[in-house]
Amino acid sequence: MKTRDDARARFAMLGIAAADLDRGDIRRLENLLQEAMQDAEFAMRIDRRRTRVLDRADGRLISIRCRAEHFDDREAVTFNPDGFVGFAGWADALNIRPFLAGFSAWCDEMELQRQIAPEPEASPLP
Repeated sequence: MKTRDDARARFAMLGIAAADLDRGDIRRLENLLQEAMQDAEFAMRIDRRRTRVLDRADGRLISIRCRAEHFDDREAVTFNPDGFVGFAGWADALNIRPFLAGFSAWCDEMELQRQIAPEPEASPLP
């Protein structure tokens, strides 16, 4: 994924929404984002203490935050109730790369997980 729009399109292709994500999915995304930052030798960290999952009347909001020496609380990835996914809105073309790389790896895992998940059993006919 080269752009934020590429990442949004990839997530949309998975056919899942924020409401479908559980704590394990979110934790795995946090881990993959952190690994991507380390691979890129970025001095940023995912701040798990600030990750929020809010179930609101208009849908689920998931906010994953990051920090570094020169800032304490910035957006890493946000899943909004309206379906929009935000990626480090503060980041320039260089600083966005580890966020997109981590998100891409997570999408790959989510796709594989959906492929190997057992099909729900059909209800017996009356």
